[in-house]
Amino acid sequence: MSEATPVERDAKGIPLKSSYPEGLSVVVLYSAMTVIITAIGVIIAYFSSYYADEKVTAANSKIAIISEYDLGWLYLGLFLIRILTLPININLGKARKSSKAGLPDQHVYKVMGAEGSKLGYVLMENEGVHGAFNRAQRALQNYHENFPGVVVQYIAASFVFPFEAFVCMVVWQISCCIGAVGYTEYVDGRMKGRLPGYFAMSTIGGMMKKRCDLFYQAGIWLFDGASAINCKVEQFYDGFFVQDGGSVEGKKSEASRNWRGVYSQFDSAATIPTKISDV
Repeated sequence: MSEATPVERDAKGIPLKSSYPEGLSVVVLYSAMTVIITAIGVIIAYFSSYYADEKVTAANSKIAIISEYDLGWLYLGLFLIRILTLPININLGKARKSSKAGLPDQHVYKVMGAEGSKLGYVLMENEGVHGAFNRAQRALQNYHENFPGVVVQYIAASFVFPFEAFVCMVVWQISCCIGAVGYTEYVDGRMKGRLPGYFAMSTIGGMMKKRCDLFYQAGIWLFDGASAINCKVEQFYDGFFVQDGGSVEGKKSEASRNWRGVYSQFDSAATIPTKISDV
């Protein structure tokens, strides 16, 4: 099926014109849409919950329970998770507008190799505005991949430590925003602001362990080629968490008394191998 409206493209297949409206910044467009949609949702929620006296009584009794346990921070945090996703989406939208990449394309590729498609692989473009767009897209997917587990831990911790968990969640969310912008600038920029986010989520994991005797996330975290030699780690969720390449070595290394002994996670741009031996 052909396109409803033909799109003019350059010699490489990129549209000549962005699908975003001219004269309107992505920041203004996305922010206005978020405010309007959120306002409409709040109005609908209010009138659908308070249209009758019995609904008011039932809702207020539940709100009283939330207030009694100081769980207002939990609901505020969940709301901020949604709102603070906006900077990441704005970051992606600006990159898409600059690259002129249109939907449904989520990445821009180029054929590598001297003889083009005959010999070369199709690799992700990593230079110029298209490379920035690809990295911004990957930053958003990184966020989506971590989001479900983070939220579950946040909800669990908030029942006992509502304000503290709220602060950790805000730090994690801001860390994701900073990391997304850094990733868009260059591949290694993804680590910008990442450590505060890791510490925030580790703190939430610690809250759960303190209350429910659950596991901390990781005993030893290795990234970008770091090594652990002859290390014994136990009673964690991941004994060794290897990110973007690294090694766990030595006959004295022990990781069996963890939920997962060694867990390895790779970013699409990682080039360092993971080596596990004598564990």
